[in-house]
Amino acid sequence: MLPHKSQLISLMLIAFWLLTYNTLDYQLTERFLQVPEFTTVSLAALPEIPISNQKIRAVSVQNSSSNSTENRPTASISATSALVYDVRSGTELIRKDIDRKMAPASTTKLMTALVALKTYSPETLLKFSASDFRFGYNHDFQVGEELTVKDLITAMLVESANEAAFNLAHNYPTGETGFVKAMNETAQKMGLTETHFTNPAGFDNPQHYSSARDLNHLALAATANPLLKQIVKLKKTEVDDFSHRLNHRLTSTNKLLLYNPQVVGVKTGTTPLAKEVLITQFKLDHQRLLQIVVMGSEDRYDDTLKLYNLALRRYRWLSARQLIKTLITH
Repeated sequence: MLPHKSQLISLMLIAFWLLTYNTLDYQLTERFLQVPEFTTVSLAALPEIPISNQKIRAVSVQNSSSNSTENRPTASISATSALVYDVRSGTELIRKDIDRKMAPASTTKLMTALVALKTYSPETLLKFSASDFRFGYNHDFQVGEELTVKDLITAMLVESANEAAFNLAHNYPTGETGFVKAMNETAQKMGLTETHFTNPAGFDNPQHYSSARDLNHLALAATANPLLKQIVKLKKTEVDDFSHRLNHRLTSTNKLLLYNPQVVGVKTGTTPLAKEVLITQFKLDHQRLLQIVVMGSEDRYDDTLKLYNLALRRYRWLSARQLIKTLITH
């Protein structure tokens, strides 16, 4: 039996409420509110959006509560701060202390890559100097060796080579200090309010910090760049110096990327202060892309997988048509 017209109107209002207050894509909602008066929006054209099972049940019994705990992780995770984010809809699905300032470790290198690509052409050749190795090295690069900016970024993001990050910084027109200043200026322009950098590699410093929310935004900006998007999903690759006499084989530091076919990036980080940090993107299908950030973790891979599984248990991805049908059947 079909519902009465007034019931259909009520269901549509409920659907709009879910779309607006389930921490969904506010920009998408604003576009709907700002369209010309007689514009028609096709339900089939709208993307699938994550709706919590808890909220659907609450609506079905007319008992929705503004004090919902649906965004709090119930999985036992060691991470001090964590965020699960649905990229397509812009939804924060699960969060834990996401604005807390913490050491970001080598996830810093995502910003280093963005500033480098604003400064150099990917084919620009840069030469390693002795100062690039002053904090040790991650790979067998040599003083005087020349690599392209693209290959330096690849070494920096795939194998987390610190010397590659310092090479990109020391060749900046105003040197390493100017490069770090550009990193902080870029962070401000991006609205990363809980972020500040003191070095291009992510070494611990009281004034070098970020938050799970900011790292989530930084990773989205990095993967919006076609070159960086391809680099962060590389499991293994090789780079040569300009003379082609030296070949370097690189393996990703991200174990999930190596062994989980759904993982398409993004970056690891580890220091004594930061503990274990990880930003991961899971491609579920052609529409759904989850991004998970964990900071201050004792086991970043276990924490990430727990949060991933929790999100899949807690949420259903529905089209607008499916959402209305679900509400009617309830």
